[in-house]
Amino acid sequence: MPHILVRVHGYYAVWSTVVDAPLTPFVATVDNRRAVAPPGEDFSPERLARLERYGSSLLVSEPGEEVVAFNRAGPDESCMSIAALLHAYGDTAGHAGDPVSSNQEGR
Repeated sequence: MPHILVRVHGYYAVWSTVVDAPLTPFVATVDNRRAVAPPGEDFSPERLARLERYGSSLLVSEPGEEVVAFNRAGPDESCMSIAALLHAYGDTAGHAGDPVSSNQEGR
């Protein structure tokens, strides 16, 4: 299942292209992201370099804000604003928390 590493307003998450929603909370560092990432998530140097340079790990240079702009992360798969995404799925203290169970595949 396709996952994208994204950076949105300085916060990192693993994004699902299947459900168009975050698979993990937004956290302040990639190291925290590794702590809650799905098993087997690819944190290769190439992906991390694209993430830092462009804001996403996509092979095309698409910023993280554009990746998450059209999402289905809200109630009844509604689109949430970036501010609402960071509030609902964020860990603004910058500490890795438990994966958000409400946004797993098959939502």
